[in-house]
Amino acid sequence: MSNRVAARIRYKISALVVLIVLFVLLGNAWNERKTTELTRSFDSVYKDRLLAESYLMDLTDLLHRENRILQHPEAYEPLAELRTQLFALDTALDRIISDYQDTYLTAAEEVWFTRLKTHLSRVRDLEQLLLNAPDRPAWLAHNSHRFDQVFALTSTDLEELSRIQLDVGYDLKQRSTQLLANTSIFAKLQLVVVLIAGMLIQTLLNDARLTLAKGPERQSLN
Repeated sequence: MSNRVAARIRYKISALVVLIVLFVLLGNAWNERKTTELTRSFDSVYKDRLLAESYLMDLTDLLHRENRILQHPEAYEPLAELRTQLFALDTALDRIISDYQDTYLTAAEEVWFTRLKTHLSRVRDLEQLLLNAPDRPAWLAHNSHRFDQVFALTSTDLEELSRIQLDVGYDLKQRSTQLLANTSIFAKLQLVVVLIAGMLIQTLLNDARLTLAKGPERQSLN
């Protein structure tokens, strides 16, 4: 009789051990997945938010410099010098635009980025009209307001893109915080389950000892 009871207890202990191992394995897999998500979230903050924001700052600076040159081309005469200055700025702008386009863009960012590229194209068109004008000061006197308008539009585009960067960055921060909290809670849950299972196993072992101890007592009484 005692052997059958001991066998049942051993079976229960084995089942508990298997359940603990499965729970720990599943927990490790879950933690791994959450850690991967967290790593991607941090990578996204760096690559798609911090870098993207630095690109926007660089674009703002370059467009300010280009606007200053286009509004006061006489300071960069002769014409060859003016072309050289504008070519360098345009090259830098194209490179940053390309880099920014390679980052992850939300739907809202796509809209404003498309607007920005459209307005930059208008800047280039006006730039060529200025460079090819027979009388640049006279052309500028009649068309400087067009530069004011288009650069105001690019400024609005950049401000909106920067605002979206802040909003998305905040969302990523909140998501990362939630992931860390969930991982911490699950780790504590794992510890509690293992402790409870350990207590159950200890209880079963004590029952097994008592059962085995009673077996010889009954035999001696007989």
